[in-house]
Amino acid sequence: MADAFDPAELLEFHRRLIAGDRLAADAFARRILAYLVAETTRKFARKYEPLVEEAVIDAFLYFCAHPDGFDPGCGTSLEGCLLHAAWCKVDNSVVSERRLKAREKRVRQKNPEISVAFDPLARKIKEEEDRRQAADVEEILAALSDQDREFYKLFMQGARATDVFATFLHIEHLPVDQQRRKVKQHKDRIRGFLKRRGLLP
Repeated sequence: MADAFDPAELLEFHRRLIAGDRLAADAFARRILAYLVAETTRKFARKYEPLVEEAVIDAFLYFCAHPDGFDPGCGTSLEGCLLHAAWCKVDNSVVSERRLKAREKRVRQKNPEISVAFDPLARKIKEEEDRRQAADVEEILAALSDQDREFYKLFMQGARATDVFATFLHIEHLPVDQQRRKVKQHKDRIRGFLKRRGLLP
């Protein structure tokens, strides 16, 4: 699908963010945030609309706070990168919401008398889960070398395309099949290391 925005316009916003322009994030949000929400909402069931908007805003704000995570020369458009990051953020939020609902259902089955009083408990459970996930991420990042940490951050930010990781590893000059193989080897090595450390299942 063709980009809806002029790539040069979005890259100018990116340049301003990199330069530390304090007005850039607000201007960028006014230009593209509604579009990101609308496009991402189309990919999820209507019942998730409130969750979608919140997650897309979170993903956008994260990007604005870490604009150096996007490489203009990686071959992926900034619009595509933002849409992918937004989708990943919403997908993770939907998964968390489903887990919470399933947990709530199990608690209700065990404790049928819980009604209105259950809601604060559910919120507390979710807060504990969020804190635990954040602590897990911090522990993972602390265990990795500098290069592997930045590689893993790209993955956390929603990057999936081989060319993004190939550019990061400075192997973009290799044939595509070799890029794909080396990127996979790098991912597998990091995953194996984290599993051996007990940081991944």
